[in-house]
Amino acid sequence: MRTRSGIPLAPAILFANRGGRGHGGRDMLDAFSLAITLGATGLKGDVWLTADHVPVLDDDGRPGRLLRRRPIGQTVWADLPGGVPSLSDLYRIVGAGTPVALDVR
Repeated sequence: MRTRSGIPLAPAILFANRGGRGHGGRDMLDAFSLAITLGATGLKGDVWLTADHVPVLDDDGRPGRLLRRRPIGQTVWADLPGGVPSLSDLYRIVGAGTPVALDVR
């Protein structure tokens, strides 16, 4: 193990921003899972709170189709479009041992 002045250095974390979005949807569970499969050792995404205080993952905080886009903060969890994962969904897929960096919006 490498050291700096006698202190062991931890291995670097290779973060995948928004998962493997080049190969899948943004902030979707399949993109995060794919990122881990492709060798990422950490994940990074944007987390938003719904009107009923459920943390969810989304790129811009306004999911849905063009004319029906509403801010996540004004929408309850049950009314979000399918495919907007909760933070607990992410941890259920990747486990608690995967480093996750979150931009809280």
